[in-house]
Amino acid sequence: MELTPAGEVLFEFAERLLRLRDESMQVVADRGNVVQGPVAFGANEATCLYLLPDILAEFQRRYPWCKSASTATSATRSCRRLEEGSLDFGIVTLPVKSPNLKMHTINRDRLRFMVSAKNPMAQRSHVTLEEVASSPLIFPKTGFTRQVLDKLFRPYRSRLRIAMELPSIA
Repeated sequence: MELTPAGEVLFEFAERLLRLRDESMQVVADRGNVVQGPVAFGANEATCLYLLPDILAEFQRRYPWCKSASTATSATRSCRRLEEGSLDFGIVTLPVKSPNLKMHTINRDRLRFMVSAKNPMAQRSHVTLEEVASSPLIFPKTGFTRQVLDKLFRPYRSRLRIAMELPSIA
């Protein structure tokens, strides 16, 4: 049995189609193992400024097919955007209870009292909260850190000296 001239042409096209199908199946299978596409992060301003640049640079190095973008936003707004689907990841500084979100602790911050090297307290290894409360302090205006500080200094509220309130912990 022999193919006609038209059959031979059709046979070549069929072989090319089969090769193309095999190649496309392989590409799809390979892409299944490659992390790719846009990834949107939401975090507070300090996290965006001080933590995310190094993390996102490493992420970009490991996953060059991904485009990452970070947005400085409040924890409440990050959670809302996660629930809406406009963020892929959120990094927040407060305990959140939401049945629609999965939470993982990635870091625990410790509050630090900082003073100028010229301040007499700088030479001491221990200071009391009462002494700190009597010093001029800079607090964040709102947010979880502010809530923690308000609770911590509640017994010293009458002598608490908040010299400045800033819009973020950055």
